[in-house]
Amino acid sequence: VESLPIGFFRQKASAEATWRLSKALRFQGDYAWEGWNREHREVRRTNEHIVGGRLALEPAKLFYARVGYHYGDRIPLDYNFRYEEFDLLRMFDQARRIRHDMDAFMQWQGGDRLFFSLNWQCLGDNFDQNFYGLHNYLQGQLGAELTYALRENSNLYLGFSRERIRSDYA
Repeated sequence: VESLPIGFFRQKASAEATWRLSKALRFQGDYAWEGWNREHREVRRTNEHIVGGRLALEPAKLFYARVGYHYGDRIPLDYNFRYEEFDLLRMFDQARRIRHDMDAFMQWQGGDRLFFSLNWQCLGDNFDQNFYGLHNYLQGQLGAELTYALRENSNLYLGFSRERIRSDYA
């Protein structure tokens, strides 16, 4: 078995636009591209296109909320098998992938001393079901934070988060 040095070049480009729909509501749309050029790997080049947006609401100075969604499609331009590899097996970091990334955030300020926030994220990766290897990956996260300023020089902080990860292989 031969061991070859692995190297890569990663390139990124992005663009975004923001529309203020009203005084309290704004939408941000964005696009990103990420390209990888690899040396001594099964896939020499991948391109990923990501499109999405966020909607933010700030009706008062003491409240802010945001929801977002991004869709990504990673496309390997070719897949070269190594002689010892089963031809229906795919390496998950180089395989075709569809990504769904959703998030939400809410922050509330109760005067000058009390701050509360909630956050949620769900990330799902779907891989080609016709090959062996990783088929689905799902990660969910939920969190909450509470901060209270006891005095000018001291704070009380409480935080909680919960994560769940699930995947299935074939």
